[in-house]
Amino acid sequence: MNSWSRVELLRKNVSRVGALAWFVGAGATVPSLGFDGYTARTLFALGGILTVVGATGRTWCLLAIAGRKDQELLTIGPYSMCRNPLYLFSLIGTVGIGLASRTFSAPLIALTAFLLYYVGVIRSEQRRLRELYGEEFDAYQSRVNALWPAFKSYKPLGETREVYVRPFVRGLVDNGWFFVGFIGLQVLGELREQGLFFNWLTLP
Repeated sequence: MNSWSRVELLRKNVSRVGALAWFVGAGATVPSLGFDGYTARTLFALGGILTVVGATGRTWCLLAIAGRKDQELLTIGPYSMCRNPLYLFSLIGTVGIGLASRTFSAPLIALTAFLLYYVGVIRSEQRRLRELYGEEFDAYQSRVNALWPAFKSYKPLGETREVYVRPFVRGLVDNGWFFVGFIGLQVLGELREQGLFFNWLTLP
């Protein structure tokens, strides 16, 4: 089995540090829309929906791939619609948390940072998978997009699926951080309104 590249090995640590820095920044930002207006409440509600979609989608991906990464080339379930559905749903959840700030700027910053970093991760993974699976991966890559889902190409996982418990549970724990981040921004917003948390800047 080929070794992972440095960018892949550092992916989780980079993501955690980036998420923490972004969370502190977003938490210390005052939305120019305020907290109780119609637009602010709509952004918050949409953020909640996207956070749930992201975490649920990641769970679906984990059912397919947990414990199987590099053991087989998955082309069914969520992996039949795009080659990196775990990253796609992570992106959706990340934008959802950004919207919880009740600003347009925070989710845009999160989206840009996510794409800038994960484009490199995806390219690195593609090189590794091509070395592992050769023409099989080339054929898969030619018919399935990297991130943008093609619903018409969906192939179900099947009626039964063997699940590897340890990696699946680790993935569920990671999913939980999406809800921690979403709820955390709401808590920080309440603290700011009470003057109990510092404010750095105001963003639209």
